[in-house]
Parts: sequence; C-alpha cells; structure tokens
Amino acid sequence: MTSPQDNIVVILAGGRGSRMGYRDKGEIILGGKRMIEHVTERLTPQDSLILISGPHDYGLGVSAIPDEESGIQGPAAGLSAILSFVQENYPEADGFYTVPVDCPFFPEDLITRLDGPGGSYHAVDETGPHPTFAYWACDALKSAFENLDGEQAPSLRRLLFLCGSQSVTWHTDHAFFNINTSSDIEQAERLITPS
Repeated sequence: MTSPQDNIVVILAGGRGSRMGYRDKGEIILGGKRMIEHVTERLTPQDSLILISGPHDYGLGVSAIPDEESGIQGPAAGLSAILSFVQENYPEADGFYTVPVDCPFFPEDLITRLDGPGGSYHAVDETGPHPTFAYWACDALKSAFENLDGEQAPSLRRLLFLCGSQSVTWHTDHAFFNINTSSDIEQAERLITPS
C-alpha cells in the first residue's frame, strides 16, 4: 500500500523502439549507465513509488505492468493497463505520474510541480506539450476511456484533453529531450559530458 506521502510514478518503457532498430531503450547505455537507471535515479529523491509500464522490470525489483492484449491500442494501451493496476493494487491512490524511459534529463522538480489541487496535469515547454510527462487523476482517466466513442487508438494528447488536464510550463533547455535515434544518443552524451 502507498502512504499519503508516496507518489506513484510509472516509467513508460513499453515502446518498440522502431527508430532505434527495435532496441529496448531502457537498456541503452548513456554516460556509462543504462537509460532506465538515469530515470530512476532522477525519481528517487522525489519520494516516489516507482513502477514500470512494459514487459519486464530491468532487474530493479519493481512491478512491471505489461500492455493489455485486447481493447485499447497504441500508447494508450499502456495507460489503460496502468490505470487498472493502480486501481486494483493501490485503491487509495487518487492518481499516478508518468515519465518516459527515453528522456533522462527531465526536471528534478517534476513531481512537485505537477502536484496540483486535484485534476490532471501535464508538462509544457517552448516546444509544446509533453503528454508522457503527466499526472493522471484516476477518476478523470477512467471517465476519458469511457467516453472515447469507439476510438481504438487515442493519442495521449487526446486523453489529456478528455481528462481536462492543465498545463504546467517549464523554461529550461533540454529538460524534455527525447532520445529516439543514434544521433540523439550522441547529443545526449555531449549533454552529460560537455567538452
């Protein structure tokens, strides 16, 4: 069970990594550490209960939540599975946070700033919204899934809209830098060890 001070944070690691040659992004080495380790280390000081949305736990000893095999498709399938898992295992939780496994530089105040007075919240910077960096209120998300009107593969942005999510803006360089290609890895290495 979570305690009142626990934040449930789910690392989204279920993607296929098609632009990376179908590599598991969490296992990619960056600055001498796996990407999953960069993300978990950034979350640890933020008083979080960490879960993994994906097929395995990377040897971290945390719960891994696989996508549902039927029903909602695409990125929303992971979110649907997370919602079911949280409601079954942590019924006292009002919601949960998500962060992607391929963004190792996210703000250290992410959880604090997305923790608003009720409702859902998502991160925004000068490049636009970042729907994978969000706090999802369980009741709002459940209602969103119930009001998809037959949509089988809604985008996360669509779900944020249906949840009435509010934006929280950051003004910082590289915080939401997303690693999708080999050149992105090279750029991330430069950010970790600038010349």
